[in-house]
Amino acid sequence: MSRGPARLSGLMVKAVAILMVCACAGPAAAPRPQEAADAQSSPSRTKSLTVGVTSALSAMGIAGGSSVIGGWIPMTEMHTDGLVTSDINVRQPIGRLAERVPSLDDGSMSLLTDGRMRVAFTLRKGVTWHDGTPFTAQDLVFTYQLGTNLPKGESDPITLMSSVEAPDPSTFVIYYKQAYRLGALLGPLMYWPLPEHLLGSGYAALATSKNQDDLFRDPYWTSGYVNTGAFRLTRFEPGVGMDFQAYDGYFLGRPKIDAIHIKIFNDDSVLLSSILGGAVDLTPELALRQSAGVPLRDAWKSNGEGTVYVSDNAMRLLSPQMRPPIQIEPAVLDPRVRTALLHALDIEALSDAVNGGNPQLAAWSLLSKADPLYQVTKDTLRPFNYNPDRAKALLGEVGWTPGTDGALRNETDGRLFRTVIWASLGTDEEIGAYADYWRKIGLQVEEHAITAVESRDNSVRAQFPSWDIASVDAFSTMANRASSAETRWIGNRNGYEDPQARRLSAAFQTSLTQNERAQAMRALNEFFISQMVALPTFYQAAWIAERKRIKAFGDFDGGWGAHIGVNGYWGSYYRDAYLWDSE
Repeated sequence: MSRGPARLSGLMVKAVAILMVCACAGPAAAPRPQEAADAQSSPSRTKSLTVGVTSALSAMGIAGGSSVIGGWIPMTEMHTDGLVTSDINVRQPIGRLAERVPSLDDGSMSLLTDGRMRVAFTLRKGVTWHDGTPFTAQDLVFTYQLGTNLPKGESDPITLMSSVEAPDPSTFVIYYKQAYRLGALLGPLMYWPLPEHLLGSGYAALATSKNQDDLFRDPYWTSGYVNTGAFRLTRFEPGVGMDFQAYDGYFLGRPKIDAIHIKIFNDDSVLLSSILGGAVDLTPELALRQSAGVPLRDAWKSNGEGTVYVSDNAMRLLSPQMRPPIQIEPAVLDPRVRTALLHALDIEALSDAVNGGNPQLAAWSLLSKADPLYQVTKDTLRPFNYNPDRAKALLGEVGWTPGTDGALRNETDGRLFRTVIWASLGTDEEIGAYADYWRKIGLQVEEHAITAVESRDNSVRAQFPSWDIASVDAFSTMANRASSAETRWIGNRNGYEDPQARRLSAAFQTSLTQNERAQAMRALNEFFISQMVALPTFYQAAWIAERKRIKAFGDFDGGWGAHIGVNGYWGSYYRDAYLWDSE
């Protein structure tokens, strides 16, 4: 009898157990003393909400790291605006600090004769920093100057720029080294605006010493943070939380919510208890894992206390070890074998179990439904649906046939098909589910959850013997080079590097019109599938919670979720925080 269903259902048993524990959570936390005093002295009720995150915050802005895990970084547009965001109810880019999105049609974006690309942003009038100082194009020039003195990844927009200029206070011009498809779509996570009047002295020290500490020791990055968003920072306690107040001078109008309190939790099970107890009103994506998201969803479905939204996060896939000396089964290096092994996985059942009852997140496309180019890749993976017989037939065509015991053996030398699946700690059931499906067709599969020591050693992580469960952008994999000791193990962990894939990726990165982007993406998609570069399984569910009295996510379909490595460049779910309200 198959062990697969039992392994998958085990995931749901844990969620039910957590729900029973959390149902016994204590009453809501008492109001803060200052909140109580404000409520008594104020002639009208102050509207506030409490947000729970599990991020370990030590600083604001670019000094605070870039990991979206924990939920804090996804909320950036609550307090910091970028040049561009997304429109209301649709994922269409519109200007935010800029009046509009530059385009080829109106000449604000153009290709120069020397191969560079020029992008001119016309800035909104009347935008101010939270301290009341006017925001100008010179602040964006300063942002570039400061950014060039800080370490950057090879795909960071600043590394793709050759120069910038501010012809006048309302015009900011960027010159890119070549055509760049995202060159006019700069949200805050791509180009974080910084105030020259507050950071000028810190930048001068950094430019002289080249020591980042000379910049980041400035109190601006903690208690002194100001930017241009709807809410301004009023309290910052590392590891504890933050308070934000509505910025009266916000250029789109004063927010409806008066105060937002951010509370940091060390564990999402504790956060879950606080939500159920009424002490937390809202949680962003990636603050709650499935083990907490499922019981919250089920509890609120029964009592009507709120809504849990599910956003598709990064794609989960099985990444093959592509270094021949390390790969323990050479057959895995054959795309036909990888295709067969994908047929052996029921990805809808996997997503249903691993994602807490969300089979719709199965990866039938290499792009999520939120991506503007989704229609190009939609359902292109459906031909590789669950079909064990097809998997066995394809393996038979390349010399792997089952013996009387059902185990696959190579027709040439009689060896068994042995493989190993690695993944991070805490994913035992997921590893086991993949392994069980492959055992059904005759593979000998070993399961390995990497240890804490292994997880901290990139060289060890890169030398997994056969398969690694990863959460990465499939198209970034094709653009990147293989990691190695020479690159300090930066790059594709599995050793994948292909010249044709990199050429196709470069063509996509330099495509400027929608038609060009669609053609380039179609070529990338076809290459990925023909080579079966990795085995896509499902998009991870990201859980977002909103208490009934809060009106925050009415425009859910118009925003982007913060993915790991993909999307989230502009137009998050928090771009319209100035419109949030509470009853």
